[in-house]
Amino acid sequence: MNTSNSSRVMHMAHKLLESFPDLSWSEILKLAWQFFYLRRMLQSGIVKFAYLKISNGVVLGEIRHARGTLHPELIPEEHQPKNSPNYEPNYCTISYYDLDKQGWRSFRLDCLRDIEGYATLNNVDLDED
Repeated sequence: MNTSNSSRVMHMAHKLLESFPDLSWSEILKLAWQFFYLRRMLQSGIVKFAYLKISNGVVLGEIRHARGTLHPELIPEEHQPKNSPNYEPNYCTISYYDLDKQGWRSFRLDCLRDIEGYATLNNVDLDED
């Protein structure tokens, strides 16, 4: 793990602390690393994962199983993300393209329950920049 990645995770952790003030620093760091690695996996291939559903800010307790990606070759052209110069990342949620629903979805990071599988494309190393 290089220092650039560690710096990114520490930055994420400080942002997460603002949103989850009741969590301990070790819990915040765990969330930051989960965000970092899940996002890297999504960017380099297909990830099967599960998270708790939320409706109107209330955790429903229902588990949603998803198969998602952020890999540009796997997202149809009409669904490609639009680059915005004012984009500010939100480290509390993870957005992904749902390959089964053929649309964009997101979930709160603290609702992630399991990463069930991962398939990489183009032999991407998750520790590389």
